[in-house]
Amino acid sequence: MRITPFQWHMDSYLYLSPKLHSFFAPDPSSSVHRDNLQCNRHVGCVSRHKICVFTTVHTSVVLSSTQPTMCAKIALALLLVGIAATSAANLPDKFYGTFDLDHSENFDEYLTAKGYGWFTRKLVTFATFKKVFTKTDKKNLFDYSNLTSKKDVHYKNIELGKAFEGEGLDSTKHEITFTLKDGHLFEHHKPLEGGDAKEETYEYLFDGDFLLVRMSYNGIEGRRYYKDSHK
Repeated sequence: MRITPFQWHMDSYLYLSPKLHSFFAPDPSSSVHRDNLQCNRHVGCVSRHKICVFTTVHTSVVLSSTQPTMCAKIALALLLVGIAATSAANLPDKFYGTFDLDHSENFDEYLTAKGYGWFTRKLVTFATFKKVFTKTDKKNLFDYSNLTSKKDVHYKNIELGKAFEGEGLDSTKHEITFTLKDGHLFEHHKPLEGGDAKEETYEYLFDGDFLLVRMSYNGIEGRRYYKDSHK
């Protein structure tokens, strides 16, 4: 979302975002001072005294105020919130690249907690893993590949917060959602076809030069450290 500079308008109003409607718009059924009001069936009535309007691409907020300085402070705060929300909508640049598995901590214990036998655990432990995050021609979308010596999976045009169906490493369909919170990336998998696969979430964060992937099951956390292949 591109944020436009905020604008001031006197004795006028714009469309009010539904989420902010109840905070800023009066009761549209009110007939008080109707001759002195500008009315809109979707927004309600706004008094024709001194007002200011803060505008972004997606949201126009009407603020009634007889104190322009206070109105400016509120508008600036809303602008900063909008910019922060916009930044959170895109995958940070630090995640883009190719990361090779370097070492693991407590991973065998994690697999044991999930019920995997000794032979399967050894197969997983000695397999090679590579994570690849790639930019697309749209800033809010990215591609992700999980490459292993057993099987590769590729997800295209991922949008943060939007669930999609994809194939898991177990070769069954999963509902997958990537989200971003406090600078950490989360990859949530919900199996759709039954079987042995379990619902789980992988957390991606940076620990020094490593991309750390954390996962937990029944209170047992496994950690896998990936190194940027270009460093």
